[in-house]
Amino acid sequence: MTRIFLSPRWLKSLSKLNADQKAKAEAVLRELMESFGKPHLHAGIGMRKLAPDYYECRIDLRWRILLYLRGDDLLAYEVMSHDEMRAFLRGR
Repeated sequence: MTRIFLSPRWLKSLSKLNADQKAKAEAVLRELMESFGKPHLHAGIGMRKLAPDYYECRIDLRWRILLYLRGDDLLAYEVMSHDEMRAFLRGR
């Protein structure tokens, strides 16, 4: 099972979400702990690789969770909109 760490930035970015979206974000992270490294299970949470060490998971149509791979562990870095995610990746 993969461990997921929550960055202070991720915790702060949760304020963008309503209560239902926060619950969904937590559910996505729980599912990710069980399914990371099993690509056929990633489809349900909309996980995809963005760059060598960066991944995203879908909360809903608007919101994504940006994840950073550190060894065998994942860091939930921030909750972002699709547009914010694109801007982040361009600036990396």
